[in-house]
Amino acid sequence: RLLVVGGSKLSGDASIWYSTIGGNDCLMVVNGTDSVYEGRIPISGGTHMFIGWNGSRNAVRVENDGVVTGLNVIVGYPSGGGSTNNLLSITGGGRMYSKLVTSYIGFVGSEGNTGLVSGAGSLWSVGADSVPFGSWGGAGLNMSGRSNVLLVADGGVVTNIGVYDAFDGYYGLYLGRGDANARYNSVIITNGGKIFCPAGYVSYIGGAAGNMSNTVFVTGSGSTWDLALGGLTVGPDIVHYAANSSTGNLLTIDQGGTVDNIGTLTIGANNTLNLLGGTLGVAN
Repeated sequence: RLLVVGGSKLSGDASIWYSTIGGNDCLMVVNGTDSVYEGRIPISGGTHMFIGWNGSRNAVRVENDGVVTGLNVIVGYPSGGGSTNNLLSITGGGRMYSKLVTSYIGFVGSEGNTGLVSGAGSLWSVGADSVPFGSWGGAGLNMSGRSNVLLVADGGVVTNIGVYDAFDGYYGLYLGRGDANARYNSVIITNGGKIFCPAGYVSYIGGAAGNMSNTVFVTGSGSTWDLALGGLTVGPDIVHYAANSSTGNLLTIDQGGTVDNIGTLTIGANNTLNLLGGTLGVAN
């Protein structure tokens, strides 16, 4: 157990490329005003925090105005073993500022991991800054494996999700990236939670071949996914995969939820958009 509380500060070493919360039942807490965990960025790239390296029931909690900076997060990393039921929790005005490298809620082969951003003032900035379209770099947010969940609730915010990748190009939120077996992953935006992607980036719900039954659910007044005129595809990225290679993926907008400022909306064959009392804003 590692506690950074009561205004304490803990800094990583810029020569170290990753921090690991591994094994089983390990806990790291950053709690309270002026309590800071700083992951220093090597000059040539970003630093990962692995929550659940070959392990289960590990957790990082950033809460009550605590701050984590300079770390991209992989929740559930089965490097040759299992990795299930691990947790990243940002609540009570806690804030996490990531940089430079893409984060995952559930890496390839993992299962049942969770990211939670909940409560007014709670923030996960996935990239260091909003990266303009056409620029190299940034940081995406991916979900692979199975039955992993990102819950953004009660005024919590996830923002600055956008990266350039040599294979996938410019993308934002990506359910299913790099994993033909990515299934049953879900993003839930509820009770005024918000997700923001920068302009020009395409987000995918089940974007890779073999993906199945991945879901984004936006519900409740003030709950918003804003794509800043970036694209949104429910189903496969047809630039790289066959048109019918990813099925059963779903976008549901319910009870006052909003998915807005979509540049181009694509619903692939055997994938679904449900508009059940919410708002869908599409330019094209």
